[in-house]
Amino acid sequence: MESPYRQVAFHPTGGTLIRGPVVRMIRKGIDFERDELIDLLEDLPFELGAISHFDLDRESPWRDAPICDFPGHTTIGWAVVLKGAGHEHLVSRRWLDNGPWRCIRRKDDLSFLQLCDISAPHAVQVAQADEARRMLGAMASVPCPFPVWLPLFERPKPGRKPRRWTLPERYDAERQTWCGPVEDLSWKHLGRMCVWRAKHRDDPEVPVRTFAVEFTDRVRAQQYLHRLWMCEFEVWVVDGDKRERIDEGYEPPPNDAPFGKKLDLP
Repeated sequence: MESPYRQVAFHPTGGTLIRGPVVRMIRKGIDFERDELIDLLEDLPFELGAISHFDLDRESPWRDAPICDFPGHTTIGWAVVLKGAGHEHLVSRRWLDNGPWRCIRRKDDLSFLQLCDISAPHAVQVAQADEARRMLGAMASVPCPFPVWLPLFERPKPGRKPRRWTLPERYDAERQTWCGPVEDLSWKHLGRMCVWRAKHRDDPEVPVRTFAVEFTDRVRAQQYLHRLWMCEFEVWVVDGDKRERIDEGYEPPPNDAPFGKKLDLP
């Protein structure tokens, strides 16, 4: 029988992604049943948690898996947990139901992201969890292009100038929204826009609720609809004086068999 998972590390309430204390709970020699673990986490005061894969046999495939550290240098294993304010570190809660994991929701706004089938052999688990661990790892050794976390854990490097990018052309003060076409729709650029929105959401002069991305080509708008929806941006098709918003009512594809799924998004 393969070794059980025995370690849980999480940030208690009030901790931050930069300097928040990490509390480690260890149960040696006792298997964690998933539902039992979730029941326990429901009553604990924390915001972010990572279920690790420490204390495994030296021969375990997890030993050679890419390092995917969670804030506080706790390695992500088979699950990540968010509770209450911990969700604010996400670019959008829409990632909860649309990533390569299974989201289990419980009371007190707890989201338990299971990254692999824990009843499968360890080699299968490692393969299933690979994409999810890279996406959720704050300091993954293999970078992931998808903007899931707001990079609030990054420390500014000495002498490094902030990245520059261009805002959409118009600001709608009534809706607190920047509106206009966006040339660069790469995940990297959209991630920068998400960070800008988070940092300026409560700006006293120019608060930012979201971005309204405008297209003149409906086909291109449909091509990027899911990507922009995942970032909670508005998507508009503009044809002369006619304007149509197409993200309202959008239903993403069902997230069937999420473990190990590669996100091949436009």
